[in-house]
Amino acid sequence: MNLYDYGDFLTVRPVHIATVSPDNKANLAIVSDIRIIDKNRVIISHNEMINTPNNIQTNSNVCITSFNFDWIGVRLYGTAEYYSEGEYLDLAIKHFKNENTNPVGAIIVTVNKLEELK
Repeated sequence: MNLYDYGDFLTVRPVHIATVSPDNKANLAIVSDIRIIDKNRVIISHNEMINTPNNIQTNSNVCITSFNFDWIGVRLYGTAEYYSEGEYLDLAIKHFKNENTNPVGAIIVTVNKLEELK
């Protein structure tokens, strides 16, 4: 698996990330900024997500989905880590900060399974 082979899917919006709360409730959030950082990891900017960062800290399992305009897509399964400071927040600020977006954290997802959706 090489995420670079699926980069086009991650540039189409919306992209969604699913997490699970500490009390086992599903949470789905829209991802406004995502970027591949190596063949099996992506960085997601935490701009306004309310539940996602807390959920990741208690259960790191996540699922990300994205589709192109022909409804062909990818589903990524992996584990996430949340960073509110340090090199990954700096990377999120470098890549995503603009007049509308000011990252307050970064989510790094290590993808361990990828499904093509057709």
